[in-house]
Amino acid sequence: EGGRAEEAWFAYSLSALTDEAGAHLAVYNVAVEMTERVRDRRAAARLLAESEAVNARLSASEARLRAVQDALPNGFAIHHAIREGGRAGGRVVDFGLAYINDAGARLLGSVRERMLGRTLLEMFPGTGEEDVFASYVRVLETGEPWVRDLLYEHEGLGVGLAITAVRVGDDELAVTFLDVGRRLRAEAERTRLLAELTVERERLRAVILQTPAPLALLAGPEHRFELVNAAYKRISGGGRDVTGLTPPEAFPELAGSGIYELFDRVYETGEP
Repeated sequence: EGGRAEEAWFAYSLSALTDEAGAHLAVYNVAVEMTERVRDRRAAARLLAESEAVNARLSASEARLRAVQDALPNGFAIHHAIREGGRAGGRVVDFGLAYINDAGARLLGSVRERMLGRTLLEMFPGTGEEDVFASYVRVLETGEPWVRDLLYEHEGLGVGLAITAVRVGDDELAVTFLDVGRRLRAEAERTRLLAELTVERERLRAVILQTPAPLALLAGPEHRFELVNAAYKRISGGGRDVTGLTPPEAFPELAGSGIYELFDRVYETGEP
């Protein structure tokens, strides 16, 4: 067509024509055009080769990604949902561990080989009590990431983790977790000490209020009256409440007596 050479393919079938005595009379030739079929086979082979090349690149990319994940100092894991009755859309009853890197296994007091293929609630039943399992289910159902600092003290473990869980695919979660145990324990200790301090302050408050002798608690460099008992109010001039006032505000008549300076000295030196 148009003077251009075109590639064409034919399948030839040759057979001899003979007479009754078996003598060859002619050659019977049947030609069937196979051009489209050959082109289709070549296209299929080309697509197959391209697919194999893409798969090879994907496999190499996955291998590099896993190598990076394995080398990370932080924990990384992939969980797949286990649904009731194995039915798609069934209630999530657990999460199977499809992958965990070495750092993650170490943080959780184990090794990868002992963890792979097992389930979250089987290995760490305390995750149910700590709302971790329920939070994983919410991430799977809503697609919303979940972030939490958790001091996990179950199954003989005592580890502080900063956890981030995200949905990947339809039924999998990717979870990263960092060791923040030192910070979480320090925060827990600070909370405990503050609670103890609150108890002590309340105890001091009760002692001051119930003591029959005049007692007052002054706070800060201005020495403001923070707490005043009934006996102190009686000697302050007709039961006057000086709570919230400084000594000069409560007793201006003491100016020049040196009393205000005594408050400053005791506050600065800690000496009675």
